[in-house]
Amino acid sequence: MLDWSFLAGLMLLSLQVVSAGPAQTGHLWASAMLAYLILQRRVTATPIELGIFLAFFTVALINTVMVDVHRIKDEFQILKFAVVYPAFFIVGRFYGQYYFKRRLPLGVWFIAGFVVVQWLIQHFQLPVIHQPLQFQEGSLHGTFRERNWFAVMLFFMAYIVMLKTPSRMLSAIEFLAICVLVTLLSGSKSVLVAGGIALLFAFRGHLTLKVLGVIVGGAIFIELFAWQLSGDLLRVRLEDERGLAAVLSWDLIQRDWLGYGFGFVEAHFGGWWISVQGLGYGVASVFSAPIDFLLIAGPFGVLFWLVFFAGVGLGWRAVLILAPVASWSLINPMHQSEIVYLMLGYLVAWARLQQAEATVTATTPVGVQTDSHDAATAAGCRS
Repeated sequence: MLDWSFLAGLMLLSLQVVSAGPAQTGHLWASAMLAYLILQRRVTATPIELGIFLAFFTVALINTVMVDVHRIKDEFQILKFAVVYPAFFIVGRFYGQYYFKRRLPLGVWFIAGFVVVQWLIQHFQLPVIHQPLQFQEGSLHGTFRERNWFAVMLFFMAYIVMLKTPSRMLSAIEFLAICVLVTLLSGSKSVLVAGGIALLFAFRGHLTLKVLGVIVGGAIFIELFAWQLSGDLLRVRLEDERGLAAVLSWDLIQRDWLGYGFGFVEAHFGGWWISVQGLGYGVASVFSAPIDFLLIAGPFGVLFWLVFFAGVGLGWRAVLILAPVASWSLINPMHQSEIVYLMLGYLVAWARLQQAEATVTATTPVGVQTDSHDAATAAGCRS
């Protein structure tokens, strides 16, 4: 039952252009799962997670009410950060605990089939579930609103499959192959970088394979994208897009280091006299998650990013396993995706159980067996 629910959730999350009123199909699944977890009393969180979330949201809400600036869709952003994103994080946390000692209901062939289905949907432009993009033509996005969210979903599935057998050489090869495939199909540069970091920090042993994988990934990156990172295209990125956005954002942070609250970024850059490529009406955040959190809640926003995206304060294993997502969020608005919060919850639960298991094993006398309950107890989780 829970296996089918997990697979159904992934599929419903991919149907980003399908909605029931303001809610996407994935939201309905997360709501149902959250209700189930509450009834079963299986909602878990550490004190640091709870404390940092409350501090961030309180400051962000105060800024939204008290700071006198123009805003757009601030109520929508408040709803997402108060209810939607926490729901996906909690559900992800549950599944990270659930599958720590259980067999995953998906693997490489499932991921390959998912990619084929997404390609067929886009190729035949199926109505209702596919929406053509006015930009990024030729990039595979299938039923997703953007190619980056397609890449994030494939990375999430490939990453959790690799984590089940983190010292098996074939797992690393399959993981790297999926990252390369996603890059070729979607044109996403960041997934290769995140894949390389995951290979270095999450895959155990086989140093030669790690180095070789990073070299191969780097060579593919240079071959495919070097032309985008030089000459006029690089100048555009620095002067008209991400570089300009970073400069203007830093200026805003210096003016008010406590932040501006929800709904500010879209309204500000939409009406600002300086045009920034990729920002404006219809775009709720700047290109970098930690910078956007700074604009929302100042230092409390940065603390939120450090804990939930970088795993700081949740154990060394959480920092290592979340490193690919944290690095990805430095140059992408990863904090605006339900998929990401599901992934964060899953990965942090997995990391804490893995670290707890290692701790229990190291402190258990020789000849005494341990089980997942001991690890869950040490991690402060209930599996």
